[in-house]
Amino acid sequence: MLVFTRSGGERQVAGQSPPSSAIGEERGGSGTGEDSSPAGSGSETLQTLPSVTPEPPTPEPPPSPMPTYFVVANTGGQGLFLRSDHSVNSTVLETLPDGTQVEQVGEDFAGAEYVWRQVRAPDGQVGWVSVDWLAPAP
Repeated sequence: MLVFTRSGGERQVAGQSPPSSAIGEERGGSGTGEDSSPAGSGSETLQTLPSVTPEPPTPEPPPSPMPTYFVVANTGGQGLFLRSDHSVNSTVLETLPDGTQVEQVGEDFAGAEYVWRQVRAPDGQVGWVSVDWLAPAP
């Protein structure tokens, strides 16, 4: 093993064999074992670079849920009231006959008498109906 001295020379450490290639050759020097760093520096300086943390990939937004459709069912021919709000006291916008397909457009609301679902009727009118008279669309 070769050890460099402050004066730029080298010496063999007892009991160690020299490496298969000269130190100077590994550093691009002349093969004399001399340091190829700038004259007078006497040592090499390692520069620590800041670590770069990669930004995580932006997650893709979840796909839009497929529209959920229902049909008016089991009203005994009376139809289902599409109301302006989720209450039996709210204004009736229209009456939907059995077999009418509606699209769910909002969250269900648990009222005092019924669970209400916000839907869009075939004519585009949006309102509330009781889920008791809806069945999943085929």
